[in-house]
Amino acid sequence: MDTIPERVLIGDRAYFFKTAWAIDDCTKAVEKYAKIEQAGESVQSRTSRLYGIVLGREKVLSGQLYHWLDINKCLTWDVVAAASLPERRKWAEQVQRTVQSMHAIDVVWGDVKPGNVVIDVANGDAVVIDFEGGATRGWVDQEIMETKAADMQGLGRLVDYILNDSSALRQREKARYRGETLGDVEADAGSL
Repeated sequence: MDTIPERVLIGDRAYFFKTAWAIDDCTKAVEKYAKIEQAGESVQSRTSRLYGIVLGREKVLSGQLYHWLDINKCLTWDVVAAASLPERRKWAEQVQRTVQSMHAIDVVWGDVKPGNVVIDVANGDAVVIDFEGGATRGWVDQEIMETKAADMQGLGRLVDYILNDSSALRQREKARYRGETLGDVEADAGSL
């Protein structure tokens, strides 16, 4: 396809299509989603849910289909800054409970960051997405990535990002968005 779709209809149901770039990442995600599915609603209610794998020509992995989420927004610096403190507390608690539930069934999130948390339209709830692994600079130390310890490190930084208006990571993201010089912001962030 010349244009990669995001919303795909199968019958009368909408699904989100995500291009698969690496078989290993896709395999990891499928294994994690299988555990989440087996765990039941307690974990599924705050995570994206895999519907199926898409094979392209010659049965080569093309992507993944996820159950459609009506997303209002992603946790960006401006969304967090505009939210009330009770909303932000709710999001932080929801993400913390989700990670705890995933760890209880031996699922590691892997790429903890605000871009992998979306807010649904229906209830304004935080939903954790993207279980392919990896690590984004500043959120998780590379040497521990894709471990429960890394999730906890990233979760601590994410909660700080959500609740603390002076969060170094939020200030860094804001500066990048505005095209500002990052020197002072990154100096404040230390090793982040």
